[in-house]
Amino acid sequence: IAEQDKAAALALMRQLGDAGYELHATQGTAALIRGLGYDVTEQPKRERTGDPDVIDLIRSGGVDVVINTPEQTSATLRDGFHIRRAAAEQRIPCFTSIDTARHAVGAMVAGREDYHVAPMADYLAGAVA
Repeated sequence: IAEQDKAAALALMRQLGDAGYELHATQGTAALIRGLGYDVTEQPKRERTGDPDVIDLIRSGGVDVVINTPEQTSATLRDGFHIRRAAAEQRIPCFTSIDTARHAVGAMVAGREDYHVAPMADYLAGAVA
């Protein structure tokens, strides 16, 4: 979660934690989640330590959803690109805005699996009901 989005993401983190989801996060977001009182597994952003990193976790199928809001600094922007790309390659839903993630998580927590995501063109053409 980008630094500028962390305050807006607090409710989302609480919702996921209260629902009992297993949480994984990179350093800054993991500290925030721990500060809220939830367990979180901290993952390095990119292979810098030799330990499995967030990309490895995504590629291994270890996550069901990725929330990655872009930051505007070059290093974090590049890391975020690789995180989002790994999610896309694994066909894992990846939310890049807190607003969108909030609605999807709300549906997940409520037990609703009947929502449908489609390309914008389908919505504009009226193809999705």
